[in-house]
Amino acid sequence: SDIDLKARIIHVRHNAILSNGQTTVSEALKTSAAVRDLPIPPTLLAALTQEYQNARSLFVLHMENGSPISKSSLKNLLRIIENRTANHPAELGTTAPNSKVLRTLDFHVNPHQLRHTYITRLFESGLDIKEIQYLAGHSTVNMTLRVYTHYQHETRQQSTAEKVCAALG
Repeated sequence: SDIDLKARIIHVRHNAILSNGQTTVSEALKTSAAVRDLPIPPTLLAALTQEYQNARSLFVLHMENGSPISKSSLKNLLRIIENRTANHPAELGTTAPNSKVLRTLDFHVNPHQLRHTYITRLFESGLDIKEIQYLAGHSTVNMTLRVYTHYQHETRQQSTAEKVCAALG
């Protein structure tokens, strides 16, 4: 009910609490700033639309019986993602030892790292910091800037140099 495919918005109104082998869905979010509406980018919209068409559950991540995903199943899912990452000196396109899982990511990844990437990409795309603070669900701009917004040296070096030259003539 928090995903509106027609309006292309995720309404963040619920929290999944994973404990003691049970998943509980709650409306108790960390802060009032956590309640927000996130625009759905086209790639995610396509994936969510496909999932919805095949849905047997009210939840995006769910068990076979339709209940919310369990903590152990979430750990297994994260382990599969971990197996898809290529740790040096492994190369993309190879399989992990004792696995048939193809390595398709050239970096280590976890859900929280993806949050940092999302926020940094929003910043680099020109959204103002108050917009990003809202989308991240942070109570303060300081949290957004200090912890989650990173300077991507490799991708921004040329742009930074051009801005310095323009500023100083």
